[in-house]
Amino acid sequence: MSRERYSAVYSAVKLDRAGLAKEAFGRLRAHAPALFTESSAYQRARAEEDLADHLGALEESLSTGRPALFLDYVRRACIFFSFRHLPPQYVPESLRALREVLDEHLAGDIHDTADLFLKKGIAAARETPVAPSSCFDEHDPLSGTARAYLEALIEGDRKKAGTILSDAAASGITVDDLSLRVILPALRETGRRWLVQELSVAEEHFISGTAATDLSRLHERALAELPPVPRKKSVIVAAAEQDLHAIGMQMVAGFFERDGWDTYYIGPNTPAQSLIRAARDRNADVIALSCSMPAYLSALWYLIRSLRADPATAHAKIVVGGSPFATDPPLWRQIGADAYAKDAADTVAAANRLTG
Repeated sequence: MSRERYSAVYSAVKLDRAGLAKEAFGRLRAHAPALFTESSAYQRARAEEDLADHLGALEESLSTGRPALFLDYVRRACIFFSFRHLPPQYVPESLRALREVLDEHLAGDIHDTADLFLKKGIAAARETPVAPSSCFDEHDPLSGTARAYLEALIEGDRKKAGTILSDAAASGITVDDLSLRVILPALRETGRRWLVQELSVAEEHFISGTAATDLSRLHERALAELPPVPRKKSVIVAAAEQDLHAIGMQMVAGFFERDGWDTYYIGPNTPAQSLIRAARDRNADVIALSCSMPAYLSALWYLIRSLRADPATAHAKIVVGGSPFATDPPLWRQIGADAYAKDAADTVAAANRLTG
């Protein structure tokens, strides 16, 4: 049977990243000494950290039984390193070193699966990296607004960016459309430009922080203009432990509240027992959970298992969102969710469908 068969259960895999990365770095230097002839101690330490990151990405694909998450990571890593002017053989040689080390340390099914995924990863890393295209949809009439909004933020002009949104709202553009068709594409484009080294981490943080403030301002204005409506069911919006990305959840919470849900927005990095207590206390009908990166999947999986195991929260419908589920479509079922949603509007639609 193929090693890429669908597995009905997510099974978290943990490797000795530090030890294996250290050993693999020794192999890498032996196989490709030209990569390090003029390297500094810092660069060599960074290379060892890169190997540990490769292992982390491999862990998540091993946990699902499919290579999709690992191959997506490899392709993005190749793009990132190419724009940092590292040699094209850096990633494939790193993966080859890892493959040799894991061949000696793993056994049985996990050995065979890891070897297969690394083989596929090496093949993907040897392809010419293709930078992702712009995240602005030029067929969308609001793409110009989204582009202007991002450019204002890149210039560091919060006031100009806010005015662009205010003028669009005054012209009749809804908060939902401003969220999904202006702010969200601008944030995705920010991530793309960071990947290709056109924006720094500092610029990305400034843009994300300003966008979060703008979202809050637009949301409060919309709530003030909405007529009173009977409250729907209860929803909690959160992310599992360690996941610090908040803006997607903030957008989801705003959509729920504008749709009339009793919304309890907890936010990022929520310990499992704290979220379970909140869900129990508020008798939550729906729990919307975000996962921004594969690295947080095991914490999310544990959280969902814990919610299912508690009699007071087992009835709640769980909707998940985030890039890992877009990359690997069967994943949301594996970790025990009731639905996957691609964006904030889709999350509310899924919640209404599941509780209707």
